[in-house]
Amino acid sequence: MDKRKSIPIRVLIVDSREEYIITLTNRLRTFGIAADRTNSGRQAVRMARKLYYDLIFLEQGMPDSNEYKVIPLLRSIYKKKDTVIYIVTSDTAEEKIDYDKEIKVDGVCNTNLGVNEITHILEEHFQHKFRGLLMEDGEKENVGKRENFEFDLEELPCMIKELGGKLAGKDKPKYSALFKNALKDIDRILSLIQKNDVRAKPSRLHKEINNLRSFFIDIGELDLLKQSYLMETLLKQGDISFVEWYLPVYANHIKSFKRKLEYFMRIFEIEEQNAENLGSNCSNFLSEKEYEQCLLNTIYYIKISDYDSIIEELVKLIHLGNQGLKEELKKALEDVLEFEYEKALERIINVKSIAHINTEATMPKKPDETI
Repeated sequence: MDKRKSIPIRVLIVDSREEYIITLTNRLRTFGIAADRTNSGRQAVRMARKLYYDLIFLEQGMPDSNEYKVIPLLRSIYKKKDTVIYIVTSDTAEEKIDYDKEIKVDGVCNTNLGVNEITHILEEHFQHKFRGLLMEDGEKENVGKRENFEFDLEELPCMIKELGGKLAGKDKPKYSALFKNALKDIDRILSLIQKNDVRAKPSRLHKEINNLRSFFIDIGELDLLKQSYLMETLLKQGDISFVEWYLPVYANHIKSFKRKLEYFMRIFEIEEQNAENLGSNCSNFLSEKEYEQCLLNTIYYIKISDYDSIIEELVKLIHLGNQGLKEELKKALEDVLEFEYEKALERIINVKSIAHINTEATMPKKPDETI
């Protein structure tokens, strides 16, 4: 995700349970929010002295230093700044009343913090942050478009990076059609936003975002895949008020991506062609061995709850793997986006069985995580 257009909220997760830290970090990423992490209350205080955090999730009853010691220290460091602090507990029934009497707590949330709860926290405490981001972006747009488009090569979608800046002749019609259709989807979404038609036509917006999400799967654009799924979820739930003020943030991301698309079309020297000849003949399908390893990698990443790596492997399998198993893999991806890891694992094991893969995975190294 383009960091310049990310939601400007600095978050700190303070929890001694690694599994919870990973889960909450992944769910915040879905909203385009990065988080710093620590497993120590004392370390949280040291981190707060160096950086200002807008939102802090603090485990109830931490072993080394509990909330009654940590929160007063945090409040004294930040003084008049409006840091939002939520206590994370397995029992939210009566804790808020007790905390209000002794320390300043903005809320108490359950360990299984989902999309709805995060949405509520953002809507209640950080609407001004969203408005500030949108005003800043509006001012930039009025300055005029830059002719030279610059971006970090590491931000390229994984399938585009796989192509290595070159496109085989037989692949040009496929990618031409994909890019052209995606540009149309983006323009239709932006048009709905500009005409303020979101409340009047939520089902149409849902359809356009769903179409665009399929494109993000095809080219391996993982961050916008997650963002698009979030928007679809909010629209399904009928939470139009949140959609209306969050959607422009999403629009900023797809505007930026639209410029990338136009750049891709130039570097690949492809023209906008009709989708008539769109086929599945891609020059770089996974070999049988690569497909096998990719499946096994996915199982491994599910077991360690590595959200980003699961999605990346699944997108590769869907796009470059056995096309006969594509639909089942897409369902597994839906499960992962909903954080239903057990369902996803069951589907992947089923695919593995159908593909007659019986060997054990060459376990990938666990990504380095500094806590």
